[in-house]
Amino acid sequence: MISTTRSLFFLLLISSTALLARNNAPKNYGDDSSPGLSDSWFEADYMPRLEKIARAYGKFSHQTKGLASLNFGVLVHNKYHHIYRSKALGDSGTEELFTHLLVNQLPLPTRVIFINKDGFKKKIWAKIPYVTHFIRGTDNFAMQEHRLFNPNGRFPEVEFWHPLNLNVYLHGHNPLEDVDSYPALSYVDREAAAEFSLSSQQQITASKQNFYTILEMILNHEGGVLFHCTGGVHRTGMVSMAIRKLQGGQWTKPFAEPIRIVSYSNLSSGQVIYLDNLAEVEYVMHNHHNVRLENFEAVRALAEEPEFQLLYQRYHQQLNTQ
Repeated sequence: MISTTRSLFFLLLISSTALLARNNAPKNYGDDSSPGLSDSWFEADYMPRLEKIARAYGKFSHQTKGLASLNFGVLVHNKYHHIYRSKALGDSGTEELFTHLLVNQLPLPTRVIFINKDGFKKKIWAKIPYVTHFIRGTDNFAMQEHRLFNPNGRFPEVEFWHPLNLNVYLHGHNPLEDVDSYPALSYVDREAAAEFSLSSQQQITASKQNFYTILEMILNHEGGVLFHCTGGVHRTGMVSMAIRKLQGGQWTKPFAEPIRIVSYSNLSSGQVIYLDNLAEVEYVMHNHHNVRLENFEAVRALAEEPEFQLLYQRYHQQLNTQ
């Protein structure tokens, strides 16, 4: 027992020393003419460059009456659209966000769209990305939102759409290519299964068409719309980039020289990613440490499809109205 304890102590000491050495090492943030940037799980060395771009542009969603604690941002706010993004809310997050919107004189959403498949049951354990939800008692955040946003809830005027009542689940890597089905009962507890009247045959399906369903649900609504996944980074980031693609203009104008970053997404050995425009920079501003190359590839491919071009023709002008 003593030997095991000592081994763990020395392993922790060695790991801490290595991390301290890395943190104290000289950093090369690059410059405007040569953006040679790097990243690690613990620190995103490319962020100073991107933050400089954000300050100069000043129109990213997190800068528009954003709320960092909820990864919240305002994508579009004009006479046609009020489009918001965030991470999972639950009871406490909804209270915090709605108060923030009222203080900033922004309309409350009357449609909320949840595009992941977790959050419908209490967990007796939590994966690393969801520890904060577990600690705050919001690991069943989707169930809490369902009970808030329904005719008998606190906010009966708010529609709540999610993978148990509409095909809006997106795969978190490349939703254009990653098509699959999951038993719905695997993602709910008994109470939720009864509340939604789920059968053993009901599936949660991931498909490319779900992406278009989500965009239509956002764009065809006359009131405020909020969409979110769990952390507000990958799925939410892809949908946000797609909306920026529909806006076009400065959001999609190619940089003279793409910004090179290296992402260690999910503790991988490192992916080189080139950010081509402001829409892609905005994705990273909401997702500093877990950038996925597949997310960019998916949205770039989506924007070339005829169905997406039809959305562009219908909504481009509205989205850009001041």
